[in-house]
Amino acid sequence: MNCIEARRMVTPFIKKELSDRETEQFLNHVEHCADCMDELDIHFTVYKALDTLDSGVHHEYDFRRMLNEEIRNARRRILRRKMFRALYWLVLFLTELLLVMSIYTGYQQKRERSEKRQSQEIEAITESEETTESEAQTESKTQTESEIQTESKTRGTQAAQPEILRTKSPENKTDAPAAKEERLPETKTNGYVANEETAEPKSIEE
Repeated sequence: MNCIEARRMVTPFIKKELSDRETEQFLNHVEHCADCMDELDIHFTVYKALDTLDSGVHHEYDFRRMLNEEIRNARRRILRRKMFRALYWLVLFLTELLLVMSIYTGYQQKRERSEKRQSQEIEAITESEETTESEAQTESKTQTESEIQTESKTRGTQAAQPEILRTKSPENKTDAPAAKEERLPETKTNGYVANEETAEPKSIEE
């Protein structure tokens, strides 16, 4: 800010018509510029003197001290408003941070629940497969044992049959001649008795 701009703001400053930013810029300039400070002092003295005359109360005033007090009050007001804005933005930032953290925490919890559910499903599938495999192995083992028992019975039966045949074969050989002899009775053929062993006809009379 230059001196021309500062001198334009003297009256608005006295009447408190400047914004906080304009007031801060104006005070920063007049505190480092003696000419502008003198200009402000003159205008402030005239304004307060006229205001005192209009009120009808006549007292002795130290206008310089009053100006310094006005500048300090303006500084305090600007500082309070800055602190309020800073606090506002801090609260807003913390609120947004808490909101983001809550969203992130909810997302993490949802993700953990999803992963836990997936792991449980995988474990259930694995257990089902293991149970099915175990049942299949048990069934296969049972079937194999049944086949082995059946095969062993079949072999035992096949092994017992030759012994039975060997046991019965001598009797058959012993009984064979008797059976043969029984099958050879004398038969009559045209007045002759035929002996099947000799095949010689004999007369019935003989």
